Amino acid sequence: MQVVRLLLLLLTCCVLGCATVGKRTKTTSVCEKKEKIWMVSNGFHTSVAIQARHAELLLQKKYPKAHFFVIGWGGRSMYTAPELRLWHVLHAILIPSPAALHVIPVEGDLTLKMSRSEIIEFEITTAGLHRLQKRLIKAFRRDKEGNLVYCGPGKTPVSHFYMGTEIYMFPKTCNLWAALGLQTAGVPVTGCASIVADNIIWQGRKHGVVRRHYRRPLESL
Repeated sequence: MQVVRLLLLLLTCCVLGCATVGKRTKTTSVCEKKEKIWMVSNGFHTSVAIQARHAELLLQKKYPKAHFFVIGWGGRSMYTAPELRLWHVLHAILIPSPAALHVIPVEGDLTLKMSRSEIIEFEITTAGLHRLQKRLIKAFRRDKEGNLVYCGPGKTPVSHFYMGTEIYMFPKTCNLWAALGLQTAGVPVTGCASIVADNIIWQGRKHGVVRRHYRRPLESL
């Protein structure tokens, strides 16, 4: 795992030549209604968490007891592998591949159930939440009947993988995907500085409230 982290850090140094990806949206003002979203990271992989009532109806129907959904994104061959190896990472970096989304339904307290992850809470506007919802809906591939396309059991006993609509190609990593989602919602994170988890965690701490500090061992998201 340390080899993988070092490889990603070296590659990041080679491609970080821009300040932002996409356009930043304004953060909440005093007069605007505030909603909450979360960044969940294990120090290697970063996901976005939303309240279950804000997720699309197909997820709400499949997981009726969920209070939150933690949604991650990555290259399908690497992300769905039972055990992550260096060749999985090299394949994902060098060869564009279809993406998959990892959905963890969380019942109860998010900070207790994701106890081995850094959890940062952000306040956003209702309009920002709607933008994030649209982005997440578009990220899932659907069959002819409009259902989500299942592609295997997840990395926790209750989670599942679903096929995505995007292509995984470095430097668009799971962390950058999460950063772009937060950015869409109005959180002023910088996309190009979020290719690795350490950087997006650092940015998240500046703009949000840390509900649980990151600590090892790693927890797959």
